[in-house]
Amino acid sequence: MNILAFFVIFNLSSAQTVPPAKPGTEVSSTQTSGKTEKKSDVTKPNSKNDEEIVVTARRQKEKPFESNRNISILSQKKLSELNPRTVPEALLELPGVFLQKTNHGGGAPIIRGMIGPRILIMYDGVRINNSVFRTGPLQYLNLFDQSSLHNLEVLKGAGSVLYGSDAMGGVVHSIPIGFSLINETKGFTYQGTLSSRFQSTDNGQMLNGNFIAGQNGVGILGAFSFRNFENLRGGGDIGEQIYTSYRQQNALLSGLYTINSGLFAGTYIKVSYLYSNMDDAGRTDKLESKHQVTWYDNTYQMAWAAVYVPFKPLNTTLDGIFTYQKFFERKRDNNLADDDIAIRNSTVDETDVSTFGVDLKLNTSLFSKKLRVRYGGLFYRDTVNADRKTVDFETDGIWTSSTVGVYPDSSTYSQGGGFLLSEFDLLRKLNGSRLEVSAGARFSSVSAHAPSRETLPAVDFSTSGMTYFASLQYIHHRKINVSAVFSQGMRAPNLQEAVFLGDAGKNFEIPGTALKPEYSNNLELLVKGNFRKLQFSISGWYSKITDVIGRRPGIWEGQTEIGGDAVMESYNGTWGKLFGTSASARFLPGLGFELNAHINWVRGEQADGDGNTTPMTRIPPLFAHMGLGWNYKLDADRRGFVEVFGRYASKQDRLSPEDESDVRIPDGGTPSWYTLNARAMMGFRNVSGAISNLRVGLSLENVLNKKYKYHGSGLYNAGRNFMLFFEAVF
Repeated sequence: MNILAFFVIFNLSSAQTVPPAKPGTEVSSTQTSGKTEKKSDVTKPNSKNDEEIVVTARRQKEKPFESNRNISILSQKKLSELNPRTVPEALLELPGVFLQKTNHGGGAPIIRGMIGPRILIMYDGVRINNSVFRTGPLQYLNLFDQSSLHNLEVLKGAGSVLYGSDAMGGVVHSIPIGFSLINETKGFTYQGTLSSRFQSTDNGQMLNGNFIAGQNGVGILGAFSFRNFENLRGGGDIGEQIYTSYRQQNALLSGLYTINSGLFAGTYIKVSYLYSNMDDAGRTDKLESKHQVTWYDNTYQMAWAAVYVPFKPLNTTLDGIFTYQKFFERKRDNNLADDDIAIRNSTVDETDVSTFGVDLKLNTSLFSKKLRVRYGGLFYRDTVNADRKTVDFETDGIWTSSTVGVYPDSSTYSQGGGFLLSEFDLLRKLNGSRLEVSAGARFSSVSAHAPSRETLPAVDFSTSGMTYFASLQYIHHRKINVSAVFSQGMRAPNLQEAVFLGDAGKNFEIPGTALKPEYSNNLELLVKGNFRKLQFSISGWYSKITDVIGRRPGIWEGQTEIGGDAVMESYNGTWGKLFGTSASARFLPGLGFELNAHINWVRGEQADGDGNTTPMTRIPPLFAHMGLGWNYKLDADRRGFVEVFGRYASKQDRLSPEDESDVRIPDGGTPSWYTLNARAMMGFRNVSGAISNLRVGLSLENVLNKKYKYHGSGLYNAGRNFMLFFEAVF
């Protein structure tokens, strides 16, 4: 294969799914002969023409500093500069987010000690979590293409009042590129970019592209991505880690129609389709001990329509999302011969989930915008089908269909509810000082049905409940923001916990019984500073979880182990608590230099049925990031930056009983580690002919070739890794 794979990225900013009246106002541009040249320089991190705006914290547009929540963002410009390999790996740049990687094709964020279905994943305002998400780490965030994102936003802390079930630890929201370019120019406009990326530790090659064309708020855009990664070479004495290669393809297509005049001026509808496919993503944490390897094949498709309607006489806007999703997973569990090559026998489980969803939100402003009210509701329904086949190559080598799959066919899972959130300015001054109080609540309802199987009865359950939110925020002269927040999180049991039967990767799981939702009560004190040369954020938080959904030993057909894996079932435990602190800072001393750092610490405990207290599972160690960068300008058309940065994680030896039995965690815990890294990028404007901008980037990760892994991960991270990046804007 070629060392470099070239890809086309049509470089534009996004209209938000939670948009302004005129969708997309992020990029300043001018029209030249039907083409658009960006005024903002794409290589300058501190460019004020591309001011960061978030939408996830309060489901409305706001600056991160002004939010009453702990919110972090990677903009399209920043993502392009950092050039991460995947969406999960991009999250390592953000404070308060740890990463667990069971395989090279995965990456599960851990936010405030929570992982998997306790973190809500969203794409363009659509819930991605479904009823078959495993209780532990998940690889599904990697299904999205980071090169086609406008923003990657992370809300740290419970968000169940705004988003419903699963938003206990936080929300990870991927917002794709959109149509701001065609809304800011008259006449027909189009734009494109050619780029490539190669990295040495897995011979990773990436081919991506997208396009945009249109005028006056009517347009079309598309994107694609092709990626191929070979076996990953770890640091130190690890070397090549077999069966870690995988392939991935992505595509996005969107169309926009905007009403530009009349009573409903500013109304628009955006219709989109997303496709993602990942093949042969290997999981190898049982290879050494049991000669077992699992390959995952995932295909994800989503069609959705986003509608925005302003009712100006009523000071009200309506956002609506209508979506249909198809999720497919093929899981191939293989027992290998002693040479770890020949397959002795194999079990293939296929799961298919169809999801229909509706999510409506209204914003109303009253009393000269001193009172702002958001309200709405959602409904999502999953239909699940599953199939299982087995083969023994040492006997007849004939595939046999099983009558008992991991889920019964035609299983269903529905969730719905409504919310109300109000914000009132107790004080607002012209100098930017503001005192604001917020309060809200959500009613949530979940129901599930699974038909009976040979040895298992039908499963029917329904549950409902309330979650609440309150905050008090004071902003002083647009320089200091102090927020005190109470938030509740909720997660209802899903089909994976109530119905699943089979190998879940780490254990052989059987259905739990009489499960009910788990709730968290959360307190946070957040202080932010926004000065000319210094920006910082410091937070301390505490979470109390009741009716914790955990795992305990079970019995299946009289056995406590199946195929060498412990039989486990889900149950509601007693309680758990999590608490921690995080801090981040960015210092600009002048002459283009920038110093940035962030650090995070969390501790978790839970009680078992006997009243004994043990550490919670998969709690990250103390981890930190520090970097020193320099942004330089050679002339009006040549700019760039250089950065040296390090990452650190302390030893994690506070292990739960579940951690101690996890083959992914070394005996005695995960050792501490640190890495030294460097990256640089150079940008050229007005190059020649059809090329308007050109950028070249170099990165060197793990310069010292350290042997290390993230706590709970199933493979070691890359050794010394050289990366080359190229981009040309047309």
